[in-house]
Formats: sequence, C-alpha cells, structure tokens
Amino acid sequence: MMIIALVAFGIGVVCSFGGVDDVSTWVLDFADGVPWSAVHQPAPLPPPMQDYVFRPLSIVLMKSTLYLGEGSLQVSEWLIGLKASVFALVFGLGCLLWAAQWVSVSVATGIAVFCMLCEPALFSAYNYSEFDGFASGLMLLSSWELSRSNTRWWLFGLLAFCIVFLKESACFIWLCFLLPQLWSLWLSEGWTRRLQWSFGMVTIVLSLWLWGSSDIIGGKLQSSDGGLSLTERLPVLGFTTWQFVALWTEMGLVMILLSRLPWRIWLFLVWLGCAVWFPMI
Repeated sequence: MMIIALVAFGIGVVCSFGGVDDVSTWVLDFADGVPWSAVHQPAPLPPPMQDYVFRPLSIVLMKSTLYLGEGSLQVSEWLIGLKASVFALVFGLGCLLWAAQWVSVSVATGIAVFCMLCEPALFSAYNYSEFDGFASGLMLLSSWELSRSNTRWWLFGLLAFCIVFLKESACFIWLCFLLPQLWSLWLSEGWTRRLQWSFGMVTIVLSLWLWGSSDIIGGKLQSSDGGLSLTERLPVLGFTTWQFVALWTEMGLVMILLSRLPWRIWLFLVWLGCAVWFPMI
C-alpha cells in the first residue's frame, strides 16, 4: 500500500509542472457556465456541437476547482498535483486490491505500479479534465468490494453512485464489467441475499441516472445525431460496433489463451507490456 501511495505522490509532483492544457481550460470554462442549481440536469455543449452531456459529478469537480481558485481558469500547481495524486492513488489502489484476489500481494503491487505508469493512466492523471483513470479505479474497487464475503453495501453504493454520475461512458463500461461478475455469483451461489442486495443497489443507482437523463432519453432534448435519419445513423453505428469488436476480440483471445497455458501471470504481463508500450514507440 505504501508503494502505491509513494508512486501516486511522485506522479502528482511531476504532473504539477506545466499548468493546465487548453482542453481542460475549455472544460473549466464550460463548467463555469453551468449553474449550481442545474448540475443534476443534462448540460448543453456550446456550438457547433449541439449536444448534451449528463455527468453531474464531473461538473461538480470542475466547478469546485473554480471555487477554490476564486473563479480563475489558471489552476494552481498544488491543485493540479493533488488531483493527479488522488486519482492515481484511487486507480492504483483499485488495481492492487482487485489483482490481490488471485495473486500474491507483492505480485499485485507490481501489476498496480506497472498499470499506474502506463501511458493511459499517466495521461488521465496529467490531463486535468480527464477522469477515465479515476473511473477505472472506482470500477475495480466496486468489483473487489462486491467479491468480499462481508460486502459493505454503503461503500458499494457510494462507489456505484460516483461511477454512474461521473461520465456516461463510465456508467456503460461499469455495467459491462459488473454484470459478468453478478452472473458468476448467481451460478455459484444462486439467488442469495448478497445477489439480491447487488441488484437492488444497481437498480437504484441506474434509476436515478435514468431519471436525471430522462429529458435526453425521452427526446425532450435532442442532440445533433438525434435528428439524423436511420440511414445517416448507420455509419455512426458501424464505427461504434467496430470499436467494441476490436476491444472484445483482443481481450477474448488473451483470456482464452491464458486459461489454457501455464505460467498465466507472466504471459499476461508480457502481453500487457507489448499492448501498452508498442503503440508508444
């Protein structure tokens, strides 16, 4: 645990230099235009996008930054470093606890540090308006908490709430990550009290999300894509489907191979290293 904290602190120190990128400045300016009384509602993006986002927690975090900086778009170095450290710590802690369910703590620590130092995690820590690494850590923590024999439901519910209301994509990915685990629990234990609580928590959080985004889902607020005809939507559908197929195919092949071959953890680390570092060369 101490190693994870030290690595997260080092990442925060490094990220504190260089200021905030232009995209994050734009996001801060956008969040500043959303009233506090409307953070729980879909927020319209400025032209020419003509679209809506529903990510209340992200907007609250950005508006909190403006509050601490007295409305200035120039974020202090200590705040940049704090955000990077905290988000990296959550991601690293999630990796450690989740991996430690199947491997020793020392091996899990090595995996967590490796993941924290990979380019996607560093990008999410450095880019002030990026929350993907933070969301990934919350997902891993929620999965780990659910797998515990004495699940703390208040903590699982809090993690679920933060994931769902952080980003729309985080909500969808979390469901894809969690549902197989719930299915596995059902096959191994049946319709137990733990599974009932799990589905109850997920249902409550998703119901809140559907209520908050009901204006978009119901068509009251229409995005630019919402006005397209069926034939005009096909390229968008094709591109999205191609992304899912690409992601699922690679991971599926890796999981099948690892289930049949010896020395699984080392083969996994070799594959992970190649998948992460080769695109950066």
